[in-house]
Amino acid sequence: MADSIVPVLPMITDDIVFGLQSAIEDALLNGSTLLNDLDNAVGGSELWTSNRDARNSWEGVRKSAVTSGVGTVDASTFDIGDLRTARKNMGKYAVDTSNLVWLVGPTAYSKFLGLTEVLTLEKFGPRATVLTGQIGAVDGVPIVLSEYIYENLADTGLYTGGAGTLYTIALLFHRLAHMIGDRRTMNLETDRFILAGQIAVLVSARMDMQKMFASTEKTETFLKKIS
Repeated sequence: MADSIVPVLPMITDDIVFGLQSAIEDALLNGSTLLNDLDNAVGGSELWTSNRDARNSWEGVRKSAVTSGVGTVDASTFDIGDLRTARKNMGKYAVDTSNLVWLVGPTAYSKFLGLTEVLTLEKFGPRATVLTGQIGAVDGVPIVLSEYIYENLADTGLYTGGAGTLYTIALLFHRLAHMIGDRRTMNLETDRFILAGQIAVLVSARMDMQKMFASTEKTETFLKKIS
């Protein structure tokens, strides 16, 4: 590093901070405190297996959707009826659309773009996806794109390994149902070891996420079998 023409320390610290941010987002969506369910129950083909993995920090939104008992929706045909069925399954928690969010990956996002209700000018006016190439909401529910909505899941919305992992999901959740607590926000520290000519970089955070309702409350669900 000392002999580098390019100042690499800022690049390294940016990469470390980005890595922690990515790990937190992944855990928020896909976390599980058990080491034998969701995405790591299949011997030899698990997505992750260590309790040192960030996803082992807390129960993520997808895990809550699996354990809440809300019926998931087969969206292999993916139409507006599938979206509205998911909302219906959430009952009272889907009444106020300002508290709802769709979380999707690239594949599901393209399915939203292709909905006939928003595709063409005569159906959706100047915001038609065929003109804009983007979609912000459907039925008043915002759509948020995340790279951590996995696209290698089984038709159940879980990871099982093997040839059947061809699908993704679209998560619908009540945004007030989960709360993130920061005991200590992200903190970046550096220390110089003079004798070794080295600089140590450490980024840390102390936080947790909890569902603010009983685990069986219908605050999240997902569309499955999206490909």
